[in-house]
Amino acid sequence: MSTTPQMTDILKRLDAWLSKNRPAYYAGLLPGLSDMEWDAFVAQLGVRPPDAFRALYQWRNGNPEECFYENQDWMIADDVAHTKRMFDRMIGRDFRPGWWSRDWIPFLHNGGGSHLCVDVTGATDGGVPGQLVAFWKADEDRPVCASSLEEWLADFVNSLERDVWEETDLCFECVETDLIRRHRLLRGRPLGSLIGSTKENRPWKSRSRTCFALPVLGNSAF
Repeated sequence: MSTTPQMTDILKRLDAWLSKNRPAYYAGLLPGLSDMEWDAFVAQLGVRPPDAFRALYQWRNGNPEECFYENQDWMIADDVAHTKRMFDRMIGRDFRPGWWSRDWIPFLHNGGGSHLCVDVTGATDGGVPGQLVAFWKADEDRPVCASSLEEWLADFVNSLERDVWEETDLCFECVETDLIRRHRLLRGRPLGSLIGSTKENRPWKSRSRTCFALPVLGNSAF
């Protein structure tokens, strides 16, 4: 495995932050995959994930019980493989052309059928291999939200270290006003409805909804 020093540093910082600030969530993280488990996982996927994805899953294998990012859970490897196989089989039957791609690997989900995915080939919107794509259960848009998993995680960890996230009854949310102002929400939600809003009246956090909001951190596309 070829992991960049940056990715190694990102995971070290994420580990330290979670263990100190979200100890219950940290305790629920499953152990990372061994090399043998990783090889079996990749065989089930049918595509090869980028090195950053391997580094993430060999650090920890997700937590299916609590939100990792906003209203999204980090999927364990078995659920990733199961969901991808299910969606792949639905192409040409339940899914019309362009709805899902065999080159996408879901790894976060919002509990309502929508996922954040790694785009292995980067074919979406003429992008780059390893970019992140949002898959909406009920909407056709498939926006690219970061050029890589490494970039996305770096932005997330940077924001964690600024102490602008908090746990609520529904999710783990960013409460930094500047980040909220820089959101470019999907589904055309007016920015004015977010600015100055409180966590109690932000309806998109509900885990029962099929859409979920991804903050723009750093230079991400959202």
